[in-house]
Amino acid sequence: MIDREGNVIVAIVKGTHRISTSRVAEAMGVSGESLRMAKPEECWK
Repeated sequence: MIDREGNVIVAIVKGTHRISTSRVAEAMGVSGESLRMAKPEECWK
């Protein structure tokens, strides 16, 4: 995931689980709209 400022957020989960940007945002104390899934090209920078 990436926040509005371009910071990378990594969440490690088991292969059988999925990550929720809203739950990660809640855990971080930020709004859900401030996080988004990173595009493949952003992951390789």
